Amino acid sequence: MASGVPQPTYQWKKNGAAISGQTGASLIIASPGVSDSGKYTVTVTNTAGTVISDTAKFYAGIKSAAAGGYHSLYLLTDGRLFGCGNNSLGQLGDNTTINRYSPVFIRSGVQSVVAGDFHSLILTTDGTLFGFGNNSFGQLGDGTTTDRHLPVQIKTGIKSIAVGANHSFILTTDGTLFGFGWNSNG
Repeated sequence: MASGVPQPTYQWKKNGAAISGQTGASLIIASPGVSDSGKYTVTVTNTAGTVISDTAKFYAGIKSAAAGGYHSLYLLTDGRLFGCGNNSLGQLGDNTTINRYSPVFIRSGVQSVVAGDFHSLILTTDGTLFGFGNNSFGQLGDGTTTDRHLPVQIKTGIKSIAVGANHSFILTTDGTLFGFGWNSNG
């Protein structure tokens, strides 16, 4: 809390926009939800001048997370998927190979996510499997060894997914298990 004479005024902002009615020394978000996620600052003003706080990033509603070799993926409860970290082989699925130091949006409609060393698989709410990133051993399961920088559709009717460093497994809704990728040790 800032102090001074005269007493300072406060204005809280979310993503650069003033939050109506939030003019106290602290900001309390009761029962935070996904819509509360964002970047928050507070502007403090008195006769001596104005100071803007550092930005605080707040992400609410995380359903699950997956950590690969050098990248992380975050699935929110509303089905939106975000990722950050090393992206040298497109393992974040954002159509680039740019490393991301803050989470970047990948896609919506996701129910689960897994991450290998340099590849990622996602299962959408309708049971469709998508893969992206390194595919040098066929670990994306799309029948190629082409790296993918955007999620590529692999198969429908999927119940669950799992990955290792350079291999992947899927279980279909009819109970069939498939494995693909590096198999040097069987």
